[in-house]
Amino acid sequence: MANANPRYAIRTLTIPADVWTPITAAIPCDYLSVCSYGAARVRSDKDDPTTEKHLDSGGQEVILAPIGMMLTAPPRFKAGDVVFFMRAVTGTSALEITFIY
Repeated sequence: MANANPRYAIRTLTIPADVWTPITAAIPCDYLSVCSYGAARVRSDKDDPTTEKHLDSGGQEVILAPIGMMLTAPPRFKAGDVVFFMRAVTGTSALEITFIY
């Protein structure tokens, strides 16, 4: 998938309630925002419920994690890195994910 700018990408994804879906970086990035259009759960470790938090429908999870000055430091997440895991509370949930480097 081609992006207009290699430092900015938007992806949409539908996640089910019965499996933890890995949320992976679409591009090298320091900033990530996930907007959920249905109640969802977020975990940093899919097998550990103590790493879980809840997102209400319309809720947003944002990670701002630059390593250093823009354009001089490597990105926090490489393209393809798993950042966290998500699953819908019931049924499915649509996600809008924004990645910025």
